[in-house]
Amino acid sequence: MKPAFLKSCLILFVTFLSLGGCALFPDVDEKCLKNNWETAEEPILYIRLTTMVTTFQNDVTTYNMSQASSITLTGYIIKYYCSGEASGSFDFNTTLLPNNGSIPLNLVKIGGPYQFKFQNDEDRVEVFCRLRASFADGNVFETKDIWDQYSFADIKYDVNAIEKYVLMTIPAGTTLTKVTK
Repeated sequence: MKPAFLKSCLILFVTFLSLGGCALFPDVDEKCLKNNWETAEEPILYIRLTTMVTTFQNDVTTYNMSQASSITLTGYIIKYYCSGEASGSFDFNTTLLPNNGSIPLNLVKIGGPYQFKFQNDEDRVEVFCRLRASFADGNVFETKDIWDQYSFADIKYDVNAIEKYVLMTIPAGTTLTKVTK
């Protein structure tokens, strides 16, 4: 399924659940109100990516991610309040040119800046991402959707770049499927 379709379904589902407001989830609403912070935080943050997939096998050929002619990362970030209410969704589409390994696939900025309001420990952002790698032999490989969620405590700070970010990690066992030749 395409990320845009999944995103539309997710937003429609969340909207349906939020109809009727507080009456659907009274325990959640009480917990959220009780645990609200005195002062809300509104960090400006980026999405960074680290991939643990360095090589992968297709038939008899081994591909090295640092040898890809291009790597495209598409996806979106969406904010959820403690109550489950969605607030703010932004798409990203970033192309990396590894240039024979001279660009490491570690802490690469793939989206942002985004600003979200956090007012509770249970508030979170969720990131959905798909990686597509093209190689010089004409083969193109793609992952399925990769997803992760981050609370305010998961936001990291880069003192060198003077910016905050969430770190999306593509695990070592991630499968890349051949989509074209």
